[in-house]
Amino acid sequence: MARIPQLPVPTEDLIKSYIDQFDQSEDVAERALSKLFGLFPANTALDVVLLKVVTLNALYSTNIFATLKVAAHIVHLDIDPLLKTGQPEVVHQIAKVQLGSKIRNNYSFATKYCSRHNPAEYPIFDSFVEEMLWGYRKQDNFSSFDRKDLLKYSQLKQAMLAFRQHYGLSTFELKDIDKFLWRAGKKIFRRQWTSEA
Repeated sequence: MARIPQLPVPTEDLIKSYIDQFDQSEDVAERALSKLFGLFPANTALDVVLLKVVTLNALYSTNIFATLKVAAHIVHLDIDPLLKTGQPEVVHQIAKVQLGSKIRNNYSFATKYCSRHNPAEYPIFDSFVEEMLWGYRKQDNFSSFDRKDLLKYSQLKQAMLAFRQHYGLSTFELKDIDKFLWRAGKKIFRRQWTSEA
């Protein structure tokens, strides 16, 4: 098991610096996705949903190989009312896709897809966010979740809210916390993974 590095205290200034770094490095991709999802907010037409799935998959490297099947699955779910009200179960509905005889769980992709529609209600999950939340949980005991709980979307969101409250970061939206966790996680844990290889 890899040693968890000492993580920096997430002050407002630190969060802002990482948000700035994220915005500078991801500016074009973020603007493109915002424009695309803003122009096509509904998830009822297969061609439009396919365009959103393919673009999100390419820009966020979410490893969705059966993009047409995923898009058809999303259309079939009739998720727009649930997305608008921020219902957490939508993430798991999108994530679980039948591919032949197997069910694939596209959890990270589903969180990103929902977040593009309603960023105030849907924080993003990926390996860097997971590492950071778990690292802070072990270091500062800001909450009582187990690592596997982060794979249950309602508990991931509770962990993000607890993180924000514990460190006095209420002025930041969940999207801002996402940016910090992803950017800082990429810097801290990619370096650690590389040095252990």
